[in-house]
Amino acid sequence: YDSVRDVWLRSGLNVGEIERLAEADAFRSIGLDRRDALWAVRALDGKSAAEKLPLFDRPEIRLRDNEPETRLPVMPLGEHVIHDYRSLGLSLKAHPISFFRGSLDKAGITPNARLKDVADGKRVSVAGLVLVRQRPGTGNAIFLTLEDEEAVANIIVWPRIFDRFRAVVMGSRFIRVSGRLQSESGVIHIVAEKIEDLSHWLAELSEEAQIAAAAGPGGPNGRAGRNFLTQRGKKTPSAANDHEELSRKASSVMPKGRNFQ
Repeated sequence: YDSVRDVWLRSGLNVGEIERLAEADAFRSIGLDRRDALWAVRALDGKSAAEKLPLFDRPEIRLRDNEPETRLPVMPLGEHVIHDYRSLGLSLKAHPISFFRGSLDKAGITPNARLKDVADGKRVSVAGLVLVRQRPGTGNAIFLTLEDEEAVANIIVWPRIFDRFRAVVMGSRFIRVSGRLQSESGVIHIVAEKIEDLSHWLAELSEEAQIAAAAGPGGPNGRAGRNFLTQRGKKTPSAANDHEELSRKASSVMPKGRNFQ
């Protein structure tokens, strides 16, 4: 295949199916990224139309008021990751948490891959996407599995802590957990003492957030939407609503977390 239209004409797929392939970034093999492919899908207007029009086989003809070539803005990597998770449930381009590593480091949050270097009994903070929530048939503890860009962290949440942070544990996509590390025979757990919802940070992955951040004071990294949602240093109701909507859209495509009994 040499174009989106060529795939459409020869494959027997309908426009909606071709569009879903474009949304999944399936046309990179023919030199089109997600945005260019979706633009090409919009031009599909009927299988009876020719793949090439005779007029365009004669480039030497100079026409008045030629339509300029469309130059689409490059889709930021964070936006690509959102679309990957929406279409595929994963991304091979980048992990969502990798975009926040600088801010997580500044906040004293330990990458999951480095937990093996932390002494038993030491207090530590970790953060990641919630992949699994599990309550075994025996015992009262809740077990969480958090994934960052390199590894997973296993969390133990005792009933008293779970009751205190129930809404965060059950409803959040991206969380921070602080507690004591337990290491025995190479098995590492964090016994949770405090759990925070960081799902609103995911708004920064969106293209709208990055464009607004570039136009405003400071940079987007680590601000969790604060820079691009402020006007003259104060967050407006409209900005707060925009941030909430961007957070909701980004969070909705992240793993919901598998719940096991």
